[in-house]
Amino acid sequence: MVVLDLTMTAAERTMIFDTICYGNSVVWNGVEYDKTGTYVETLVSKVTGCDSIVTFVLNVKDAIRTTQYANICYNDTLEFGTLMISKSGEYQETFVTSEGCDSIVTLHATVLPDLRQTINATIFEGEQYNDNGFIGLTIGGTYTLPLTSQDGCDSTVTLVLKVIDPTEVALDNLKATDLTLVPNPVKVGESAYITFNSQFSILNS
Repeated sequence: MVVLDLTMTAAERTMIFDTICYGNSVVWNGVEYDKTGTYVETLVSKVTGCDSIVTFVLNVKDAIRTTQYANICYNDTLEFGTLMISKSGEYQETFVTSEGCDSIVTLHATVLPDLRQTINATIFEGEQYNDNGFIGLTIGGTYTLPLTSQDGCDSTVTLVLKVIDPTEVALDNLKATDLTLVPNPVKVGESAYITFNSQFSILNS
């Protein structure tokens, strides 16, 4: 009589965890995976010949997507990844995170307007021009004043100043917008005069 001493051995169970970035894939047990999920395979142990149940848990990280906004000064450029931006518009770049995954950034860029300004002004001899950031100017000429806007952009104000001798006011120095008729309108037989910038009478009638 033969007595068989049989021992049952439980199947060995193993769990494997892995994480990959979106757009990548991993090969496990000869099969390529690129989606988050739990995958179970039954293998045969080379040592015991028994079943070995392996559970493979895969986590696929989504690409990080962010949106940013930036202002660019007139005539300046902004470095954005591999791009050099000098025009308003929407731009997209892909960066790599510390974990090696993609980070997709969408940038909305706005180029600010040209802040350069030219001002033409006229004063009489003996007067000073004190306006638009200029102080104590008495000599005719062209002056520039560099400024910085609230956005941090460079701004230049150019002043073209003309100085007139009030005793030699000529009609070719005047503009219609500089003249004021007092009174206006004038009644027949009424005395009237014209002022230049409300400062100097050039005509009586």
